Amino acid sequence: MQDQSAEKHFDVLSRILFVFAKANPGIKYVQGMNEILAVLYHVFLSDKEFAEHVEADSFFAFTIIMGEVRDCFIKVLDDSDSGIKARIA
Repeated sequence: MQDQSAEKHFDVLSRILFVFAKANPGIKYVQGMNEILAVLYHVFLSDKEFAEHVEADSFFAFTIIMGEVRDCFIKVLDDSDSGIKARIA
């Protein structure tokens, strides 16, 4: 039974990342996005008030956060002033 629950959560996270990638073809999916999404999903799932709409709320919050940090996930911008290398420096 626990395997089914973990699989359900994996399916939700995969679905959110898939829809985000399709809606944002310039970014698509980049390794590390799942780490951001997993934290959001866990927080919404842990709160009984938000658990009923955890998938929609997680997608919405993830989209908002990615709007702020998307330049870090676009490979052609890695060497630009707004890319990941500039932010690390």
